[in-house]
Amino acid sequence: MAEIKIDQDMLGSVNGKVVVLAGGAQGIGAATVTQLYQSGAHVFFGDWDDKKGPNLAEELKSSSKSAGSVTYMKSNVRDYQSLLSLFDAAYSKHGQIDMAICCAAVTERPGYWEPDKLNLESTPTGIADVIDINLNGTLYFARLAVAYLKEKHTFDRQSTTAENITSSKCITLVSSVAGFKESPGLFAYSAAKHGVMGLMRALRPFTSQLYGLRVNAICPWATDTQLLSGVRTEWTKNNMPMNTPLDVAKYIIQVTADPKAHGKGLFVTGGNAVDIEEGLNRTEPEWLGEKNSRELNEGQVILGLGMDWGT
Repeated sequence: MAEIKIDQDMLGSVNGKVVVLAGGAQGIGAATVTQLYQSGAHVFFGDWDDKKGPNLAEELKSSSKSAGSVTYMKSNVRDYQSLLSLFDAAYSKHGQIDMAICCAAVTERPGYWEPDKLNLESTPTGIADVIDINLNGTLYFARLAVAYLKEKHTFDRQSTTAENITSSKCITLVSSVAGFKESPGLFAYSAAKHGVMGLMRALRPFTSQLYGLRVNAICPWATDTQLLSGVRTEWTKNNMPMNTPLDVAKYIIQVTADPKAHGKGLFVTGGNAVDIEEGLNRTEPEWLGEKNSRELNEGQVILGLGMDWGT
């Protein structure tokens, strides 16, 4: 088990960094915006909520002294052009972007998987909304992040690999415990969050070797946000571990700022975190079989980064 410890010096190392964040008006996103700003980062955050977003920005400016800055822009992760405007604003102001964090997410309403209660002739738009925001929006965000973070970033392409990369540039995607563990009742949400983990894993060798960029994912378990409102009472009654939004925010910033943190999937629970990717990779020969694991990894080498598959 690879336990991750919070390093206060690492949290403070974001001073002067330019950060773009999606989904920053409330919950984990708002806690991350706050921590980044208080640590001296220049934060550009987007959210569809044009009441909570501006309120947060103004509250931070008026109540906290910081060497950094905070800028809110109304944006919708389902709208590619909206995200493009967010990245472009940060780049136009500072001439670079150092870090990109995608926190945008919604949960799903119950009832779409109970046929006896449904009009099956009606398109379940709620399912599409969950996929559009939690997965498609993250794909859009990551595509733009790769393009903007690689600008003016130089690295040794000949010697850099996913295993030895050291870089100040990082993309961090927020998945969920539902991204690796079954979550009955959260069908579209779970599918989308598994997709976020798949995106991180696909980007892991690609961004490091081609562009010198790191990428990580965060998988929070129960966190005291609006998404937990339906089960909070039962959860606390049974003394189950619960994160605060600030707990998760600190781990987001930790892996984003750590120049050697790459390809990690942090399971965050009760204010503590472990890297699930390290365990999966280390024990692969055990659960997949030594022969299967060896051949699979040989095949991965042959497939490379997927750049020549169409030729």
